[in-house]
Amino acid sequence: MSNRRAEQLSQLAALAQLAAAEDVRQQAHTIRGADGKDGAPGKDGAPGKDGRDGKDGLDGKDGRDGKDGAPGKDGRDGKDGLDGKNGAPGKDGQDGKAGPAGKDASIINTWRGAYTRDRTYARGDLVQHNGSAWLAQRETTRVPGDNAEHWQLFAAKGNDGASIVIGGGGGGSGAAGSGDAATTAAARELAAGTFGAL
Repeated sequence: MSNRRAEQLSQLAALAQLAAAEDVRQQAHTIRGADGKDGAPGKDGAPGKDGRDGKDGLDGKDGRDGKDGAPGKDGRDGKDGLDGKNGAPGKDGQDGKAGPAGKDASIINTWRGAYTRDRTYARGDLVQHNGSAWLAQRETTRVPGDNAEHWQLFAAKGNDGASIVIGGGGGGSGAAGSGDAATTAAARELAAGTFGAL
């Protein structure tokens, strides 16, 4: 037998073995047994490491405005603050224009005699009260000497004069001079003219 023939026979034998092995493998796949029972659950594995932080997402769109809430209750009054410092003095203002000349005022003094309670007296009325003469400064029903804005003392009461003895031992004494009479007489004389406002 030549070498070439021997080589061909060897190749045919190898192919036959391969074919037989393939046939056995296919038969093994065709004949399959029943599935086995599930195995017991395995133990939990160890926790994995934290992953890296993700990148920031894009900004969302603005939401709609919410409805107004109910008004809150009034808070308590705060404590008074400290007084502020005094400010610098302001500059002097300009002088105002001169006003028109006023008319001369005068009081016409009128003698009304003894003061009468509850009577209305006009400005310039002169009365005698408690021995003194009083000048009304305005229309008034007040009692002289009660309020300086209503009555002004015009002539104070004079002192009473001393008694005068006339004649010898059998003669009588003259009447004492009256301060009230002197004041009344002086007031009448002064009231006869016109006097400026007091």
